[in-house]
Amino acid sequence: MVEIVRQGFAPANGGVTSQRRQRSRLGSNFGNRWQWTSDAIDGAKRRQGDRMPTAHLMFGFLGSGKTTLAKRLELEHSAVRFTPDEWMARLFGEDPPADTFQHRAAAIRDIMQPIWVRCLSLGLDVILDYGFWSRAERDRVREVVADMGATSVLWAVSCSDAEARKRIALRNEAAHRSLYIAPATFDLLKARV
Repeated sequence: MVEIVRQGFAPANGGVTSQRRQRSRLGSNFGNRWQWTSDAIDGAKRRQGDRMPTAHLMFGFLGSGKTTLAKRLELEHSAVRFTPDEWMARLFGEDPPADTFQHRAAAIRDIMQPIWVRCLSLGLDVILDYGFWSRAERDRVREVVADMGATSVLWAVSCSDAEARKRIALRNEAAHRSLYIAPATFDLLKARV
């Protein structure tokens, strides 16, 4: 079972006006579960018409379903999706060397940021499929989003380790995958989280 949690964050000038719990079905791929929402924009001035651009932040571990959800949100919100793993695979191959991976991943995120910030400034929603494993990274991106006068929504996606390993194994066998993730890599990264 996959659990998806959604929290909204408004810019400081918009303020949080209400919070509510909402139960919803998120499609056959995800089954039944609770979705927590925070309606944080009541009355705020919005960039285009009556809607403020939103940055959707995908938070979760390897194989949890972040990219699957990101692709769905991309279509539902007519948003621009930024998935660093796809850029990494296109630029450096599907199994880049471990000793350069972090440096290259950081460079890709640095290249992406002015692009997604520009999208927000144009009133477009963005999907940031980064993982956001650290609170500091989430807070930093939320601050950038708020500085743009946009809203951020954190989507926390999780599943059991067994389910994540199964998904990664299937993805590793797929012809059109982004990055190959070895079982040892999963274990190493899981120990760090």
